[in-house]
Amino acid sequence: MQKIAKFVLEKYRKYTEFLIQHAVYSFYPQCLKNLDYCSISTENSSMITQKHIIDDEIISLDEIDDAETAQVFLQEKLEQVSNELQDDSLESKELGKLGETYAALRLMQKGWHVIDRNWHCRNGELDLVMITPEQKLVFVEVKTRRSVRCGTPLEAITQEKCSKLRTTGMKWLEECGSDISHYRIRFDAVSILVINKYTYPDSAYELQSLEEIEDNSSIQFKHVQGAF
Repeated sequence: MQKIAKFVLEKYRKYTEFLIQHAVYSFYPQCLKNLDYCSISTENSSMITQKHIIDDEIISLDEIDDAETAQVFLQEKLEQVSNELQDDSLESKELGKLGETYAALRLMQKGWHVIDRNWHCRNGELDLVMITPEQKLVFVEVKTRRSVRCGTPLEAITQEKCSKLRTTGMKWLEECGSDISHYRIRFDAVSILVINKYTYPDSAYELQSLEEIEDNSSIQFKHVQGAF
């Protein structure tokens, strides 16, 4: 256990040093202002892990040497996930999970960090908890759909759902928020629509979906800041 703790501690120490030295902020436009939320410590030969950056759950950090390389890696991963999203055989749960990864990658390209994924309590689940370069802590609800026959992805985020998400977010802050240096919180929504010939409900819209695929816009991504 102690060896594992030391290994993890060393990994994040190197990652932290890399961020500072290269001002990458995990691929990113601004220098990291505060690394308090990256803390991992050992105490009495056991590991105490606070909430920290988990970008490496989205993309491998091992070969990243500079910001340019990081953006290349991010784009390659984004294209991979985009292709996977277009697999019509995906079950709804798999589609949703890939959608969350796609959303995280798009936001990481803007300099955001992933702090938590799929955190849940009895009130509900948070898809993504992220922090921006300006140190805003953002709870991101992601909805991914292949069809609008039953409504758009954003329409699936009902008032009742919003209320539960806010309650869950407050619970997360109560349990984990003291680990994170931030000065403001926000609740965002991300809509991902995977375009295929079945996306729209009638023949006219079906033609539109085929045209969008030909225009290389097979993934429609919409990010609504402060959605609820």
